Amino acid sequence: MRCNAGTTSGMPRVLLSHHLKQLKLTTVLREYDKVAHECARASVDHPRYLLRLVERTIRAWLSGASIRRHKSRFRTMSNLVA
Repeated sequence: MRCNAGTTSGMPRVLLSHHLKQLKLTTVLREYDKVAHECARASVDHPRYLLRLVERTIRAWLSGASIRRHKSRFRTMSNLVA
């Protein structure tokens, strides 16, 4: 992917948002700016920024998977009772 130096300042954010939505990376979309500001304040390097962002994404994914698992069990139990 090539970086265009002549783009307007808002264009990269719009494109990033669009790409993250297409890839269904909603946690990354929601968290990347917050994590970037935290890392900038703490002088964290780029690999550690990415690590923090991915760790948050994994936590959100695992939390959602856990919720989906519990809902599935509840539906199964409800079907057995009915």
